[in-house]
Amino acid sequence: MKRQRKWISLCILAGMVLPSFYTVSSGFANGLLEPIINTFVPGNSQTVPIAPPEPQKELILTTQKSVASIDLPENNPSQAKVSDPNIPVDKYNFTSEQADQLLEEGFSMQDILKADELANIWDADPIVLLDNKKKSDWLSVENQLQAAKYGPLVETLKNNNPEAAKRLEGADLPLGDQLSLLTLVNEYLVPDMNEALRRYRSKGKEAVSEMFKENRFYGEVSKPVMDKYGLTDEEVKILRLTDEKLAKMEQSSEYSLADTLDKMRISQQKRQGALDTAADKKGKELP
Repeated sequence: MKRQRKWISLCILAGMVLPSFYTVSSGFANGLLEPIINTFVPGNSQTVPIAPPEPQKELILTTQKSVASIDLPENNPSQAKVSDPNIPVDKYNFTSEQADQLLEEGFSMQDILKADELANIWDADPIVLLDNKKKSDWLSVENQLQAAKYGPLVETLKNNNPEAAKRLEGADLPLGDQLSLLTLVNEYLVPDMNEALRRYRSKGKEAVSEMFKENRFYGEVSKPVMDKYGLTDEEVKILRLTDEKLAKMEQSSEYSLADTLDKMRISQQKRQGALDTAADKKGKELP
């Protein structure tokens, strides 16, 4: 029995390590692992199915190179940054000895694989996740992880957008989806929460992704403020300005708002010039 568990633990480790070096399908992983199990597990033993978990599908706001924590500067929720949970990292691993011990304690191979998967997605201690699973199930554990990560962000954005928060009441959406829709509203990437919900209900997460990719700006600056600072409609859209943002800029900047806007215009012109130069260069390189 101990020899059998030893080989099972090695297979678990193989299942966790292989994806770190190669992008493999679950079928390919099965092909690699099942012969090992079938070779070393006695014929009268129960075959242990190998089912590597599918990548966690959570809301994608911005794509990062690795999974980290969700970062929201205390005084600037518009800079909320959510890492992409679908991009794998391998920060947490079980040693062969740990896997043996966990099997001895009664955890299944699926439990160990699931703890490893969730630990690397959510940057959580896999041993703690296994302890939590003892008291409930994996769905509850995942819900707790979402609440810990997304909950404070959702509350901050609700406080900043009370009208949008009212529209979400009773919608019974996952926290990740609430965070996405509130971010869309907070960044003026949709006209209002009604439109965000309408599109979400028609196509779900696909609609959320589309709204972010469209990157349309629906914020506005009142005519008196535009006249005061000589702003054009194009500048309002390019610089992503609203009356509220301009008021905050005026309060926090060391310079006058007019000077700050001039600096923003110059910066935008340089950025656009660099993009135009790169586009011209690419066009000349084409046959």
